[in-house]
Amino acid sequence: MSFEFPSVKCVLLIVLGVMYAGVVSAQSVPFTWDNATVYFVMTDRFANGRSDNDAAYGRGLDGDQNPYAAEGDKKFVGGDFAGLTSKLNEGYFENLGIDAIWISPPFEQIHGWVAAPGGREQSYAYHGYWLLDPTELDANFGTPEEFRQLVDTAHSKGVRVIVDIVINHPGYATMADMDEFGFGELDSLWRGWRPSQGESWNSFHDKFVDYSTVSDSTGWADWWGPAWIRAGLSGHDDCGSEDLTLCLSALPDFKTDSADEVEIPQFLLNKWGDEKARAEMASLDAYFQRTGYRRTPVNYLIKWATDLVREFGIDGYRIDTAKHVESENWYRLISEATSAHREFWSQHEPPAGFQPMPFWTVGEIYGLSPGMVDNPADIAFDAYINFELPYRDLLDVHEVDSLYLAYSNYIGNPENKSFLSYVSSHDEGLADRTNAYDLATRFVMMPGAIQLLFGDELSRGLDAASGDRIQLSRTPIDWESLDEEILTHWQKLLQFRQRHPAIGAGGHEMIESSPHIFRRSFGYGTYRDEAVIVIGAKGRTRINVSKSFGDDSLVRDAYSGKTSLVTFGFVTLTADPSGIMLLEEAN
Repeated sequence: MSFEFPSVKCVLLIVLGVMYAGVVSAQSVPFTWDNATVYFVMTDRFANGRSDNDAAYGRGLDGDQNPYAAEGDKKFVGGDFAGLTSKLNEGYFENLGIDAIWISPPFEQIHGWVAAPGGREQSYAYHGYWLLDPTELDANFGTPEEFRQLVDTAHSKGVRVIVDIVINHPGYATMADMDEFGFGELDSLWRGWRPSQGESWNSFHDKFVDYSTVSDSTGWADWWGPAWIRAGLSGHDDCGSEDLTLCLSALPDFKTDSADEVEIPQFLLNKWGDEKARAEMASLDAYFQRTGYRRTPVNYLIKWATDLVREFGIDGYRIDTAKHVESENWYRLISEATSAHREFWSQHEPPAGFQPMPFWTVGEIYGLSPGMVDNPADIAFDAYINFELPYRDLLDVHEVDSLYLAYSNYIGNPENKSFLSYVSSHDEGLADRTNAYDLATRFVMMPGAIQLLFGDELSRGLDAASGDRIQLSRTPIDWESLDEEILTHWQKLLQFRQRHPAIGAGGHEMIESSPHIFRRSFGYGTYRDEAVIVIGAKGRTRINVSKSFGDDSLVRDAYSGKTSLVTFGFVTLTADPSGIMLLEEAN
């Protein structure tokens, strides 16, 4: 039996993630993206489930198939879909209180390397943001069947899967890809080269690659080509200076603004071979006939991005470099993804206990925060990433409480879009871990959706040797050496948050500033949720809970497990040495 999406009269229930059909019992906890905890995984750096795919496409080998020296930290290290699935099966994400996993881009990446800044080492596309083929999953990450198993397993555990999507740019041209797929102007002497004295890995540009000659009779026309990209190549349009025409990090810029119809790039046809090319062209013909879209670069990219939704039933997108693509194209992508998502669930039965939700999108609009949004209707996405928290002092009681109040008021306005806050980022570096326990507590109690960077819950990267701030945020997790104490701390906090939509989606009221005591209250229809949080308590602590719990109610501190009856609006409990109390009704 296939899953049926709800009728229009159920829309208000969908907003909170309550079951699409049937009556929800009083014990059900409604899901709302405003209270979601999203866990960002850079697939290559999380967990290695299969070692036989660690060096796909000859990565780590030169053109003569001899290994490069194993140095530097910008190489693939083996994390894959199978590793993620194994952690799902172990219950790692459930125990952590995770609602959704955001996965770095899974598509096939450039096979070769480029020089890292300064030319000191080689840099591979382990992170997923240097696209080669948008129709294939990268073999270093796994097979389509392993990706399907990952999504299905996540759903069976009640965890949603968000995939990072990049349609602003492809990856760089590497010598390995030029050689393998027949594009560019490349000297074959590159194959066994290593930098000699006075050279760096950047020296390959001048020694082996000719970027200056581009015509229909030369190899650069067989790469993406001037109809698809802006690039620093002769014969191509120059990169612009505006958001929509920039070549970010010197990457080629897809011409998402172009109205000109284009053919499939020749290097992709070379890569695919005749059988796959015929199948892909037939699929594209059907897509363009169904939609009536012109065969412009962005419409190809939209088709390929939404194939992932249609085939695997992922739950949403994190939209990379959102302000560098036209809004109308984001609306088109979202429309196609929503249609593909509905089609998937019309043909598949959800696993027991999993509640499919409307397709969800969160955009990376660099620098944006809730106080900067003048017109929410201008944002194409359901939510946007909140860049504010790394620049705020979350350990200051008055500053963090002012954020709590401002964010809860913002969320309470139905005209506003949701937002996703973080303290550590794979693009900006790790949060200061000096007061890791206190920072975790303040952050988890933030209104609105929150995003953990993989390993935040383990203080990953704290002792890493890398001096590169960004690379430090991408160090692999060492599963043999975990900080169980801080992991338990995060588990208690996030499980409490997951049980209480009031934390992310409710109203905020400070009760005392020292210790910091505040309440959250949430209601929808007949559903009510209350929570009281104490930070900085010492010893026996008397707490005013009169606005949240009635007299004679049994209240539980979810952090310590202790309980107390409410008497004259107060409970008295002995604080855990951490000073944290997470108060909820015991039933």
